[in-house]
Amino acid sequence: MIYNMKDKLNLLKHISHDIRESGGRIFFVGGYVRDYIMKKEPKDIDTETYGISLEKLYSILGKYGKVSQVGKSFGVLILKDVDFALPRKETKVSKGHKGFHIDTDPYLSYFQASTRRDFTMNAILMDVITNEIIDPHNGRAHIKEKIIKHINPSTFIEDPLRVYRAIQFASRFNFKIHKDTIDLCKKMDLSSLPSERIYEEFKKFLLFSDTPSISLKYMKEMNMLKYFPELKALVNCPQDKIHHPEGDVFNHTLLVLDKAASLKEGSSDPLTYMLGALCHDFGKPSTTEMVNGRIISHNHDREGVIPASTFLPRLTNEKKIIEKVCLLIKNHMKPFQFYQARDTISDKAFRKLSKELFPSGGINELLLLARADHTCRSTPDKEDEFSHIIDFFKNKINNMNLDKKFIPLVKGQDLINLGLKPSKEFSIILKRAESFQLEGFSKVEIISKLKSEFKL
Repeated sequence: MIYNMKDKLNLLKHISHDIRESGGRIFFVGGYVRDYIMKKEPKDIDTETYGISLEKLYSILGKYGKVSQVGKSFGVLILKDVDFALPRKETKVSKGHKGFHIDTDPYLSYFQASTRRDFTMNAILMDVITNEIIDPHNGRAHIKEKIIKHINPSTFIEDPLRVYRAIQFASRFNFKIHKDTIDLCKKMDLSSLPSERIYEEFKKFLLFSDTPSISLKYMKEMNMLKYFPELKALVNCPQDKIHHPEGDVFNHTLLVLDKAASLKEGSSDPLTYMLGALCHDFGKPSTTEMVNGRIISHNHDREGVIPASTFLPRLTNEKKIIEKVCLLIKNHMKPFQFYQARDTISDKAFRKLSKELFPSGGINELLLLARADHTCRSTPDKEDEFSHIIDFFKNKINNMNLDKKFIPLVKGQDLINLGLKPSKEFSIILKRAESFQLEGFSKVEIISKLKSEFKL
């Protein structure tokens, strides 16, 4: 069952009074308080209860429904999607973000308990009943100054995931990371982090930020690109100054990411689309060369699939997402190329493109990515030029009824009806039938051509 925020808050009001009567005190903590101070709509509720034992807390919560004890060993109980935690101390015992020994202590001071948290802005407590703010580490001032600052150097470095949290918070909130925190992050070894945790932080800055480029800039500054050679290769990869006055491919990617973020509401699959924006020029480092005094990168779109196919699996094992992103990368130059050749481009080329792109959301996703790539500097002439490309493509797609799944007109049963027995030759004949279909021939015409060509 899904509980909305209003239901959770009403539940907490009743529970908090019971806790108070038992000699305890309950606080909102973490992101809820941070978002409250920033006047943002909180997404989740996390609480911390002081002054009573875990057993007493369990007894109180049990009056209001079934209590999950999944996190009991960490001093956390869950009731109706709300976390109820006791203050705790954490001791690093092994590598990785999970290598901690947890000691719960409901009588810790607010300062001691909040010291284990990552950033000052996430270490503020707010009394559930009175809304009193307790701010042991000056978090409110840092929120006002738009600064992300670690709390304790010795505890911060124990969890390498915090480096990724820093960069995604910087993008989402348009905050600056404090110089001391940057220096600390530079020293941390991130190699032990599981890919799924890194992927979650990537998704946050790609999907929930208006300026995801901020995260990439900090990744460069904090030497994080060494873990992502495909991104690092973009740095100092030159581009033609006439078409790319912004500089190297890395700077271009930053611009495209932010432009893509401004357009992502038009996407039916924002994650795939934003990953496509991140990876779209991965092919340039291997294809860039100087020819007749000009910097060119022929076939960088197709060649970009190779590094993307090594980069993406290190983030996720979701094969469908990887496939869709690679299709967008491979074809991201097609809208501009087709428009340039609009007087000679064949209908077959459009049919082939539509067939290939259907798994990635169709032509719309490609046009969005191409628009971000082409207009990332947002000059009026670029926007105007691309509007013509959009009109040209949409007219073609609508007139040819192509924005749908490709369904072969000729199938194996049709060949059997012609008297053939299933064999290895079937795939060759069906592939040829598909080629005829892409040229625009009807089923009757295709079968006639197959009979002639294969002497059926």
